[in-house]
Amino acid sequence: MKKDQGRVFQRMAVGLGSWELSYLFSAGGSRNIVFLHGMGSTGNAFLRLARLFGEEYTLYLLDLLGHGRSSKPDIRYTIDEQASAVHSFISDLGISEPAVVGNSYGGWIAMRYFLKYRPPGNLVVISSAGILPPAEETPDRKAFIERVISSSIFNVRPVIERMLETNRAEKRVDRSDFSEYAPPALIIWGDSDQVIPVDAAYALKSMIPGSQLVVVRGGGHTVHYTNPDQVHDAIERFLTGSGFAPEKIP
Repeated sequence: MKKDQGRVFQRMAVGLGSWELSYLFSAGGSRNIVFLHGMGSTGNAFLRLARLFGEEYTLYLLDLLGHGRSSKPDIRYTIDEQASAVHSFISDLGISEPAVVGNSYGGWIAMRYFLKYRPPGNLVVISSAGILPPAEETPDRKAFIERVISSSIFNVRPVIERMLETNRAEKRVDRSDFSEYAPPALIIWGDSDQVIPVDAAYALKSMIPGSQLVVVRGGGHTVHYTNPDQVHDAIERFLTGSGFAPEKIP
C-alpha cells in the first residue's frame, strides 16, 4: 500500500443560483483534479485514492447534484444537467485545466462535460456508465435501486428513482460523439467488474481516438477504492506523460 500523503480535506460549498454543490477540498499545486462519484455515492468514495496524490495536486471531491450534501432540486437529473452543474462548478471556482475523474455514473457525466464544453484538461473514466444498453448496465432495476438507496444516508428515494429512470432513456455514447473532438483520455477498469463488464472498456477505447486503457486484474466496479495504488499509478503516469505498462496491471 502506498503511503498516505497526509493531505487535509475541508468540507466546502459553492452556490449555483438557488442550488448548492458540496465538495471536499485539499489545496496543493497547479495540477487540478475534480472527482465525480457514481450514482448514490458521494465524493468521499474517492478519499482512499485522493490521499495518495502529492502536494503538486489540488483536489476537489464533488457531491453531484442529488447526492450527499449537495442540493436535491426537483429536476429530471439528465446527464446534460449534471454536466452543466459540473461546468458551472469548475468555471465559478476558476479551476484551470483540470483532470476530471469519474466513476460509473460520474464517468458518463465526465464524458458529457468534455463533449459538450470541449474544455482544456484530461478525461479519466473508471468503469464508466453510458456505454452499454440500459438492460446490460442495470438488468434488475428494482434490486439496483434498493442497493443504491441503501449505500448512503443522504440518498432520497424519489430523487434516485427519477435519476435512474431518466438515465435509462438517454442516448449512450458512441463513436460518432468523438469523431470531431476527443479529449486526452484514460480508461481504467477492473477485469472482474460485475456491474459494467470489462468489454465496455474495450468498446470505449475503440470510440475515443488516442485513448489509453488500463485494466486492473481482479478489480471490480470501484477499483479506485479497492485498488487505489494501481489506479493512482495509472492516473499519475497519464497526467505526467510518463507512459504506460501493458494494458493489464496486477
